[in-house]
Amino acid sequence: MNDWFTLAVTGQSLIKHDIRDIPAPAFREVQSLLRQADLSFTNFEGTILGRHGGWPLKGSFFGCSDPVVLDTLRAIGFRALSLSNNHAFDLGPSGVLSTLEEVEKRGFLHAGLGRDQAQVSRASTATIGGRRVAIVAMDGGPGPDFMYAADGDDDRPARPGVNRLRLTQVLEVDAAAFEQIRAIRDIRRSISPMTVSRTIRRASPPNSRSASRVRSSGDRGNSDAASRSMKRIFPGTFQRSRPRRRTDLWWSRICTITIGRPTGTRSLTG
Repeated sequence: MNDWFTLAVTGQSLIKHDIRDIPAPAFREVQSLLRQADLSFTNFEGTILGRHGGWPLKGSFFGCSDPVVLDTLRAIGFRALSLSNNHAFDLGPSGVLSTLEEVEKRGFLHAGLGRDQAQVSRASTATIGGRRVAIVAMDGGPGPDFMYAADGDDDRPARPGVNRLRLTQVLEVDAAAFEQIRAIRDIRRSISPMTVSRTIRRASPPNSRSASRVRSSGDRGNSDAASRSMKRIFPGTFQRSRPRRRTDLWWSRICTITIGRPTGTRSLTG
């Protein structure tokens, strides 16, 4: 067995069509890096429209792809995929089954999507380059309950879906901002019914388990509640420290990590 194992890791691959014929030198260089690694990993940000069909469960942010995109990813050099993300359920359980079928047909090491909770929560393993490799993947939401995989019982069949990561987010603001939020809450209370409690969930689908709390930084033990609509009122991020610009990154860097002896982990590119 070789002393060194090289892992190439990228961000999301939101791919809708075959891109293997792109002649750009930079793209060819990326392919070369991915193919040199013992294992190359990406997040497949989508769902496959395949044999099981399916129906769109989203509006403008819906996305699905034909199975050929998986051939593209494999030809580029990827061998491991995360399938757990906010687009994985865009075609519902049918899309989940088609994605799993097509991914398994091509021999990818994959995680994050399953036919039930028992399957989706297990790590996927393979022997690559003489080494045993395992991967896990999960989605932090928020998403509707029906998006996530569930086991069946005598009265209810299993549900194919995504592996859920349950998160709670605390948003801290200074006293002045908190008073403004409370004033807006009080105004909205007179317009529509809302539940007032010390902790309330962020605007998200009913029964979502990804919760948020808004509290004053000066009163950490006795926080008043903000409404479910706060995400719509304030699309930005509340924080105690100085303001920072929130930037959405639409590109990914490739990180190649080589693991071996005696130095442990070495970064080749970043």
